Amino acid sequence: MDIETAESEMSLFRGLFNETVFRGCTRIIIRRAKLNFKYRRGKWDQKKKHRRRVKDPDLEVLQTFCNEEGISFGYDGTSDDIWFETRVVGNDIELDGWNTGGQIIRLFMAVAINSVEDSRRTAPATLQITPFLEADRGAAGRKGKACMLYVQARIWTLRVGDSFTVIGGDPLNDDALAFHEHDTLFILIRQVLGRNFTMQNLTGEDGVAHFVVTRHEDIAQSITEITTDTHTVDQLVMGAIAIFQRNAMLAKEVYTGHSPPSRFTIRCPPSRDYHPDAVIRAGRLFGMMIEDTKPLDKEEIDKWLKAGKERTITIF
Repeated sequence: MDIETAESEMSLFRGLFNETVFRGCTRIIIRRAKLNFKYRRGKWDQKKKHRRRVKDPDLEVLQTFCNEEGISFGYDGTSDDIWFETRVVGNDIELDGWNTGGQIIRLFMAVAINSVEDSRRTAPATLQITPFLEADRGAAGRKGKACMLYVQARIWTLRVGDSFTVIGGDPLNDDALAFHEHDTLFILIRQVLGRNFTMQNLTGEDGVAHFVVTRHEDIAQSITEITTDTHTVDQLVMGAIAIFQRNAMLAKEVYTGHSPPSRFTIRCPPSRDYHPDAVIRAGRLFGMMIEDTKPLDKEEIDKWLKAGKERTITIF
């Protein structure tokens, strides 16, 4: 497909996936996005009226990122199917959204953005979202929009030298890694994946969150095995997938970027948390070799948890 044509037709399509026109490029699709336990608990019934899980404010941010990059994507509000059109000719790739969260949507968006070497035409624009002050939290512990989720969404699409700024939101919302824990995460990313990020906290006296994330020159992988917490696992696996899939999609292009590590192992405590499971499924769908000691069968998972066995994930 002609890239200029694709860019001129970029849009957010709202409707059924089978109503879209296949233009020859691979579309990466999540069926039933975010259908995790939070939305299934209680008296969840597939026959009842559908309640959307992907909300308009999140779609607006996705549209901002995709429009900036010239990427088309679609969303079906009757099923929460969501898809992104890459710039690589090929068949569609589809993932079932059962037990997935928003990080899979952010990963698929990043993969689509990264599907062309020169995909970004301009520097990343500043993202401004509704401010949330500590005074707004109150005794009830209210939370604003988790602005750190957009850091997760953006870092894997940054070129060397790029910076991404987010202003507003709640940097302590526990839907995402808290802002002050990113330095530790970025150290692990440098050590395991060779990607070199830093984040500046420019929040002023007015209390409005203001953060700038920058990608620096890549460095060599320095470790091949780490022990960490469950919540860090999906961040590292997500990054490995973004790097792997970028290189795979650009295999026929002249690509001189940083190669993914040949292999690394992550050890973490056993957990039911679906986030690592979801990104591992996505990685395998994209053709990565990933070994995981967590069982798949529910009864076997119960036994595994009871035994307290360490989880070991190896990515090749």
